[in-house]
Amino acid sequence: MVKTKQKIIKAAAELYNTYGVAPVRLQQIADLAGLSIGNLAYHFKNKEAITLAVFQNLASEVKDILKLFRQTPNLLDLDRQLSEWFSFQQQYAFYFSDHASWPDQELHHLRTQSFSRLVCQIQKRFDFHCKRGVIQSATARCNYQVVAETIGMTITLWSSYRRLQDKPVNDEKEFKKTVWNQFLPYFTPRGLTEYNESIQPLFTPVR
Repeated sequence: MVKTKQKIIKAAAELYNTYGVAPVRLQQIADLAGLSIGNLAYHFKNKEAITLAVFQNLASEVKDILKLFRQTPNLLDLDRQLSEWFSFQQQYAFYFSDHASWPDQELHHLRTQSFSRLVCQIQKRFDFHCKRGVIQSATARCNYQVVAETIGMTITLWSSYRRLQDKPVNDEKEFKKTVWNQFLPYFTPRGLTEYNESIQPLFTPVR
């Protein structure tokens, strides 16, 4: 029963990514999951129940990603979290663009809450790496709170922006390069060395 429910949830998420939440019908979910409408109804009484289950899974994954903070005292800490954000975007693309039909007000606020926490984590990383001598000290002309907000927007809106440009959204290296490029102007010489040694090789094709 659990496997069947997960199959239905996965099918619904895939359809929501393609069409948005509102237009998708139960029959489409049943067809993609390889079930009859009757079998689907045995597990979920209606589309709203399926959608709520999708969002509960989604909310749990967001919380898990946000827990990946300060696990290592170097630049790789953020890079690992970026990998999880990229994977999440591939699985739940609609989360960043379609919220008109969200079934629960608490889940409706999840995007706002998670974005605020993401930005806060980025700003704390700036503070931490400033103390390490990897990031330049903040000045009146360089407000890291604003920079953190811009980077947060890049992380959350990257796939939507790529779709507007008819560019592929399944390129993790391009996603990471876009994010890391926003850090480059703020690295100290020591920071650039660490970046070139630990992060840059991740973008270099293996020969």
